[in-house]
Amino acid sequence: MKKKAMIFIDGSNVFYDWKNSAGPGRNMDVHRFLDCVKNKFSDIDVIRTYYFISESEQNKNFLQSINKIPYFEVITGRLQQKNRLQSQNAMG
Repeated sequence: MKKKAMIFIDGSNVFYDWKNSAGPGRNMDVHRFLDCVKNKFSDIDVIRTYYFISESEQNKNFLQSINKIPYFEVITGRLQQKNRLQSQNAMG
């Protein structure tokens, strides 16, 4: 019997690392990525994948397309920038 697992992806890191390495205009092939993970861990049944990211004009079309993948869910949040004073106070 296969073990069950979920994949959690930090979309911000993946999206911008891919853009920097692949060049402009080339989107990551998420299907291929998931296939690689499933092949590497063939004894695990991936039941769901979550992709966490803040939506922007740059990634809007990409997110809409990958959200159509079965058992794949894009979870968007808002990007919030801390002001400098809050950061310094939090550090002591």
